[in-house]
Formats: sequence, structure tokens, C-alpha cells
Amino acid sequence: MKPRYFDTLLILVTLTFSLEARADRPLSFPVPSVAWSACPDDTFADVDANVARIKSVLRTRLAERLQCARLRAPLDHYHPEGPKIDVGLIRVTALDAARREGSYFIHIGGPGGNPRDFIVAVGAKWALSDANDPIAGWQRKVSDRYDLVAVVPRGLEGGDTFQCRGIDAIEAPPDALSDWHATTATARDIAENCGANPAARWIGSEQHVFDLEQARRALGEPLLNFIGYSYGGLVGAWYRAMFPTTAGRLLLDSSIDFTGSIDDADLATSQERHREFQRRALHPLLRKHMLYRVANDETAIVRRLRAMPARARNTLLPLVQSASSLKAALVLADLLIERPWMTESEMHARITGVRFAMSGDVEAKVRKRVDALIGAYFGNDAKIIEALDAGEPDAETIHAPTWHTQTLGARESVFLATRCNDNPWDLPASHWQRVMQERSAAFPASRQGVEFFALICSQWPGRVAHRPALEPALATPPFLLIHAEHDVRTPLDGAARILEHFPAARLVVAKGVTGHGIVANSSTPCVEKAAGHYLLTGEVPEARLGSCPYVRKPRKARQHPDVASPGNVDELIERSLQDS
Repeated sequence: MKPRYFDTLLILVTLTFSLEARADRPLSFPVPSVAWSACPDDTFADVDANVARIKSVLRTRLAERLQCARLRAPLDHYHPEGPKIDVGLIRVTALDAARREGSYFIHIGGPGGNPRDFIVAVGAKWALSDANDPIAGWQRKVSDRYDLVAVVPRGLEGGDTFQCRGIDAIEAPPDALSDWHATTATARDIAENCGANPAARWIGSEQHVFDLEQARRALGEPLLNFIGYSYGGLVGAWYRAMFPTTAGRLLLDSSIDFTGSIDDADLATSQERHREFQRRALHPLLRKHMLYRVANDETAIVRRLRAMPARARNTLLPLVQSASSLKAALVLADLLIERPWMTESEMHARITGVRFAMSGDVEAKVRKRVDALIGAYFGNDAKIIEALDAGEPDAETIHAPTWHTQTLGARESVFLATRCNDNPWDLPASHWQRVMQERSAAFPASRQGVEFFALICSQWPGRVAHRPALEPALATPPFLLIHAEHDVRTPLDGAARILEHFPAARLVVAKGVTGHGIVANSSTPCVEKAAGHYLLTGEVPEARLGSCPYVRKPRKARQHPDVASPGNVDELIERSLQDS
């Protein structure tokens, strides 16, 4: 079925119903009907032929347990009599229908993450687990007793899709520090073009939470049990705040800090990325500065990185994950500071015969990383640097940070609209100019440009969303937080603030790992046992804060794409979380 686009709503949304009528009142929308059926053939298409075949195998394995549907929902739940939209639903039903206990609603984060691939992969993986395994056995038990359900965030494929117009050529935020006038003009154009569609006002967390509640009612679940990854933590918390009497179990993996603003979370991420850069690359380089032929001067090295052209910083520095790759980045920084228009062949010519290190082994390692970074800079496979750094003792990671340069399709459009609608952005453009300058100077190795989206949101037209007060959620049952110690996307500091805000919450930390999305993705005893016990019983650990060293799950080799192997399933799960 070809999806209908939100553009069709332009003729439906009129000025006759008030956008200001936001009084707190009970919602009276009826319980909708949902007709589950086999997922359409194009639901899990992929540009990668091998991945598409893996998805096909997993679909076959899940058979009739995998189902899709559309939920007919009000565009604005405060005005259920108004225009309607279709919201996608997907589920994998419980293996043991006779012992079924309910559903777990899953949100993979974003904003803009589509859960459809993830549900397929997790549904297959958990069903493959051995129930007697002391670490992973809970996955099979949950799969036996619970449906795994996802409400596709409105605007994404699976329901009516939403795509901002006039910005599909944008590949990355502009260099605000070099040309502020052009940056503000671009931000204004994006805000006007994207916000011109009246439907844009109802893309965001508040309306998505209403969609979740409508889906819960439609499925006849007495409570909403929820598993949220990253930004999904905010969605789960908002549901508890808005519908505390029907809030069930809540497991938050790598949750965003939902007690503050989105910009607070952005700042925390920049700070943590810089700390991670120091821990894994800068300080190891300085400890062996003579070996790497660099000055033992942290300030001077940071100054060289700060002087790099914006394109080089955004492309190369997120890939720096070791002393060797930092040395490689410094080599290229010096070349690009001198001649930012240098071609790929000129770069290779300039480094021929240059000595990078005092040791032959380290020299070879750095040269490989220089070649990889040059390839990334000129648009080749950036992930090669992850493979090159995989053997580094300081490169333990689950999901390495990358800088996405995709055009703004439905996923990116939903990301932008959700950010702009979820929070008020009342500060002027001059404030965001100062913020960009300060953060670029303080955290040069962090991914630059995210504040550009705040600049767009400061000019966003017609925001109508409400951010709920979190106090009602304090009376809901205890919930469980799982977090990696060195998570650079959603730092552990944020989870600690959530724990402080909610006395009944519990936090379990995997120590010594940079990871994002670790439940069922490791063999860490305290994490897996706490998560499994909570999902099966609703009981949280006695201690408010617990931790244990991270234990990497044995990596299963990827097999032929026609085989539903653990390695193939794990790859699909990691791709889904990475894309969110």
C-alpha cells in the first residue's frame, strides 16, 4: 500500500478549530479498532541487498507472529473531531499463546528512529535464546510470554509520512562560525519551509504519547509496559506523567536526561564526547608524546584541532578513537589548515616520506589511519576507521559515534519537528551564535553543528505542544535504568539526575564501556539479570545504584544472509539503534 503523505492534510486542516484551546481536560476519543495482518512486502526494504535478504529470512522465521497494522488517530488529540492520520503499528506476538501475560511497547529512540527493523530482529533474537542460559535466558522467557509491540512515531514509514519541503539538499549543518549570516538565513528557510505544513505542529513527543495510549486501549492492555532506548526514555517518562494510572513496567536503556531541556542534553553530550576524546585519544597520546612525535602540550593540540576547517572537524574528529587515530587527524589538520582546498591525491602526495612515529609498528599503524581518514574526508567508507581501531586496548565500544550526512527525508524531518515542538526555543539567534562559539572552543573534538537545529527551532512557527510536568510520574511504580559508564550519546550524568529526581527508580551501570543500547547486547551479569528479572516480574533491585564490569558478548560471525544466525541478527539490531 502506498503511504499517504501529510501534504494531503493541507486541505483538511482549517482555521476553524482553535490552536489555542489547550485546556487540561480529559480526552474523550473513542477506542479505535486495529486490524492486524501480514506486513506488506516493502515494509523491510533495504538498499543493502544482503541486509534485505537477512530481513527476509527473519520475517520467514517469525512467520505469522510478525504483524503490521495502521492506527487511525486524530491529528491533534486535543481535538479528536478534527483531521485524522494513520500511525503505523508492528508487533511480534508471544511464542506461547497459552502463557501470554501482555505486551511490551518498545521505542528505539531518535527522535526519528523507525522501530520496524528492530522489532523484527529482537523478536527473532529473543526467540532464539536458550531459556536455561544464566545470562540471556530471560530473553526467551519474555519472548514466550509477551508480545513485542511498537507504535511507529507519526510521520515515519508505516503510517502517513512527513517530509519537510525545500531542504532535501542539506547534507550537514553549515559552518556557522565562518558565515553567520548564511547560517541564520539557512535556518530561517528550513524553519519556514518545514513549518509551513500545518501537520508539522503535531509531530512530537506529546502527540506520540497520545498515540501510545490509544494503541494501548485498542489492544486491550490494562497497563502500558514500556522499553525505551535513548530518546525513548523521554517518551516513557512523558507517558507516565500524562497517564500515571495506566503506567506499567518501564525499562530505560541509555536514557536521555528527560528532567532537563533538549539543549541541556545536547550540552551534556558535547561535554561527554570531549571527556571520551581525552580518555581514549588525547591523554594516551600525551603519555607517549615522544613516540608519536608530538609536543607534550594539551592546549597546543586542542588549538590545532580547533583551527581545522568545519568540514574536517565534523568528518574526522568523531572517528578519532585512539592515540594513533588522533595523531593521524593532527597530520591532516596541519595540511588542511595550510590548504583547505587540497585534493585527495595532493594529500597522499604530501604525506609520502613523512615520518609519523619513532617506532616502525606505530608508524605503520598511524599511516593506515591517515589513509582511512583521507578516505572518510573525501566521502569513502568512513566506517573503515572503526575496523582499524577495533584492536586498540582503549577502543572498547558498542556503537562508535559517527556523523550522519544523509538528506532530510522522513526520519530527519521527524527528528527536526520533534525537537522544535517538544521544547520552547525562546532565545534569540544571537544567543545561539554565542553558544556555538563557546562550545566549539571548549569541545573541539565533539560533533559540531547540533546547535544549528536549536537555531532553526528558535524560528519555528506555530508550536502548540505541551511539555508535561513530571510530578505525576513520581506516584507510579518503580522503574529501572540501565546505562554504560562512558555513554557519549546520553551521558551517565543524566541517568544520575533521573535517579535523584525519582526516589523509587533504580540504576544499574556497566562499568568501563562506551556503549549505547546495552541490554541483551552484552554478557554483563548485573545488567542482564536485573533487566530480565524486572521485565518478567516487575521487581527492581534493592540497591538504588548498582554496577559491575562490562562483559562483552561473544561476537558471532556473520553468516550467509540466507541464514538467521545470531551474527546476522545482532548486526540488524545494531544498525537499527545506530540509525536512531
